[in-house]
Amino acid sequence: MPEGQQRQVIIAGLRPDIRQHVLRGQHDTVARIRDAAILAEQLGAATPSDDVASAIRRLEDQLQKMT
Repeated sequence: MPEGQQRQVIIAGLRPDIRQHVLRGQHDTVARIRDAAILAEQLGAATPSDDVASAIRRLEDQLQKMT
């Protein structure tokens, strides 16, 4: 598989928040994409499931305060 196609497949398989970070940097090799993705993950890029879990916790807290 050509490297350009390989880069596209790798980027498409990343979590959306990490993909955005990688695309902003316009990385031109697989190694640079990997490094950028690792950095984004280490920086704590939020996952959609984290956002949903956080929203549920806030709702639960609000409901507890109402009772």
